[in-house]
This record gives sequence, structure tokens and C-alpha cells, in this order.
Amino acid sequence: MTAAQGLVAMASEILKEVRAEIERTLEEAASRARKMLEDSWKLANQRYEQILLDYESRADSEAKKVVSKAEIDSKLGLLKLREELVEAVFKAVEEKLKDYVKSKEYRNDFLWALLEKAAAAIPSEKVIVTLNSSDKKLATKEKLKKLSRSLGKELVLSENAGNFLGGVIVSSPDERYVINASLEVLLERVKPSLRVKVASMLFEEV
Repeated sequence: MTAAQGLVAMASEILKEVRAEIERTLEEAASRARKMLEDSWKLANQRYEQILLDYESRADSEAKKVVSKAEIDSKLGLLKLREELVEAVFKAVEEKLKDYVKSKEYRNDFLWALLEKAAAAIPSEKVIVTLNSSDKKLATKEKLKKLSRSLGKELVLSENAGNFLGGVIVSSPDERYVINASLEVLLERVKPSLRVKVASMLFEEV
């Protein structure tokens, strides 16, 4: 499983946890929107009857304007709510990642698998490795030597710690080649596909 696929899978699990609450919120919003339309129709009809007494030719146009505006407002309101819910899921994924970087799976396996894959893609015999301050403590000399032997290239830990949640940034010594595999950047890369998946799971029945 690639890093991107792993993030998609993680997002799917989060969706299962929060979907019930999101569906309830969406149902309430849909109910409010329907009521808005009903009220608008009532208002339109009232105005229609009132105007009809004096200006029959203008009444139909006036009523249609009221209803049309209400329909547009309600649809825009639902679209805005949907976007807010999708963003809420992304926030939940980010919060989940904060917990994930503390897990044994991340510290023992994921981080190093990600490092190996990123470093292997750098066309240089020496690769500079940048980790955040927490992960940097895990990168012992023995660990880097083992990974270097496996890759057939020298891994050198940067003196500077990266300002990111997790993952790694690797580069050639001259920084001609740089791969940013930090978790934040990985999440941004998969957001387009995640957005489609999230929207489908949240709104397929709405």
C-alpha cells in the first residue's frame, strides 16, 4: 500500500465514525431548506393575491422572482453546508494523523518505508534526510546505516529539524533533487481524490 493509499484508507475509517452525525446534520439542513422553500411559496402566493387585485399582469412575475430567489438561496445554502462537511472530514483526518505519528506502526514501519521509497527516487549516491524533531530522535546511526546498506546509497541526517507533522523530506546534497514526503504534503496531494470519495460517501443518498 502506497502512502497515498494509506491516507485514503485512513480517511475512509474516519468517515465511518463520523458519517452518522454528518448525515443527521445534513438531514436537518435539508429540512430547513425545504421549509424555506415552503415559506417562500406561501409568501409568494400571498403577494400574488395581494398584487393581483390591482396589477394582474405584474403579479405572476413578482411571485416568480420571490420563489426563484428562495430556491437559489436554499441550494447555495446546501452547497455551502456540504463543502463545510467535507472540510470537517479533512480536519478529522489531520487530527487522526497527529495520533498516528505517535503509534508503533508509524514509528517502527511507516516512517522508514516512506523514507526508503523517497530516498530511492533521488538520483544521488548521497541523500540528505530531513525529519521533524520527534522523528529525528528515532533516526539512530545504526538505523541509518541499515537503511543505507539496503538502498545502496548513503543517508545523511540533516542537522535541521523539519517543521512538519511527520513523514520525511529527502534531497540530493546540492538540493537539485528534492522530494517532500511530509504527511501534510501527502495529504494535499490526495485531497482531490479524497474530496470525491468523501462527497460520494456523505451525499450518495441525499
